[in-house]
Parts: sequence; C-alpha cells; structure tokens
Amino acid sequence: MNIKVKDIFLKIVNFFKHGKLNNGEPFPAAFKKTICQIFVIVLIPIVIIAFMYMGVILKEKTTDDGYLTVSMSSKYRTPVRASITPLEENAVSTGYAATEIISNFIEEPVTQAEIKKQDNGEHTENYITTINYLFDTYLENADIKHKGALTNFELLSEMYDTLKAGGAVAVNLPIENRKTETSHIGIGFVTSINYTDDVITVYLESGIAEVYTIDEFVSAARFEDYSTSLKEKVFFSLGLYSINSAWFITAE
Repeated sequence: MNIKVKDIFLKIVNFFKHGKLNNGEPFPAAFKKTICQIFVIVLIPIVIIAFMYMGVILKEKTTDDGYLTVSMSSKYRTPVRASITPLEENAVSTGYAATEIISNFIEEPVTQAEIKKQDNGEHTENYITTINYLFDTYLENADIKHKGALTNFELLSEMYDTLKAGGAVAVNLPIENRKTETSHIGIGFVTSINYTDDVITVYLESGIAEVYTIDEFVSAARFEDYSTSLKEKVFFSLGLYSINSAWFITAE
C-alpha cells in the first residue's frame, strides 16, 4: 500500500470543501480507505517505538549479571588508581570538561575555553554522539574505546584492567546537582578501585569526588533509582544513551 500523508490530507480537505474524498469516489468506500491509511500511518511508529522499548528491556535483562567475582578473586585484589587532574575551572559542559580532563591525562592539554572557541559553542549537549565527536576531534593521540550495554561484570573487570594498565576510564552516570537537587546524565572518571574494601572513587566534571560501594556504582551505571525524563527515555530507546556505558582510554 503506497501511502502519502499529503494525499490523505488533501482528501480530507477535499471532502470538507466539496463533500467528496476522491474525485467523486463514493463516500463510504473512500472514507473507509482513508481511515485505514491513517490507522497504518499511526500504527507504524507505535510498532517501531514498541520494538525499541523491548530492545531496552532486553539489554537490561541480559546485562544484569552477577559480579561478586571482582571482590572475591585474587585477580582483582590489589587496589588500582588513575592519575586524573582536577579541573581548575567550572565545567562549561560535560563534553568540554571530559575532553579537557582526558587531554591532561595524555599530557596534550586543551582547555574548555579553547574547545569552545574552536567549536563555536555548537556542541554543548551531553549526548553520547557529541561526546564521541569531541573526543575524536580534540584527542587524536589517545586510544579511546567506547563500549555500551556491558554486563555488570564486564564493566567492573574492564575498568580494573584499564586502570591497572595505566589507562583511564570515563563512565556515563547520573550526576546530581546538589544546588537544585536534580540529576542529569553526565560523565564520571574512575580514579581508584578497591574491590576488596568495596570502594570505587569517581571524579565528576563538577570537581566533586564521589565514593561508591560496588553495588552503588553498578546501580548508578545502570541508571537504576533514577527518574529519566521523557527525552532521556527516547535517547535510551534510540541507543544514544546506554546502561553500563564507558570509555576506556590509553595514550598512544
């Protein structure tokens, strides 16, 4: 069925103007045909959204595995750290701040002001695609791998292995604004891991060092107990946001 929204609209206008839908086509048949077309047009996006939502639910189920091994295995017993330099100024945006932090880590510094000037302030949203754009543009000499929808164990183990090898890890987390008591999706840098003592320390772009237990960190990385906005729900469905999403960084 070849359906065009414009044609349906013209049919309806024609009906109200001339009392007919399709150049004199009998009203019952034309009306039934038009209603069916409208129903199909409305149904298609509903089906697409439903499938996307089912995909999000499936990711939540398949990634929610056990992770006790990280605190019990001798492989993860030794505490590890990453040398993350705190920002000297407030974050202009999640992307700009994260880019400056990584640039300092790889010892090729670029400031938020320089990024903003070159970028003309066009990329200030904290969408994953924008973050990846900024990293690719301003951090050419860093090896950055972005991974989303990791299982709990994959996230925790890859974080540990990366820090142990001298790299850095940035994780997508709900970031609390303590002044307004609201949260947004942002980036936190894992600065230390001590699975034996059940402690993960994360440096936020706001300059705050947040200390999590393993359970608390997993809950945050999965965006559990976090009220997502309608826009964020759509972004999760479209794959722009993902649970257990992180960037694993090493200097080339």
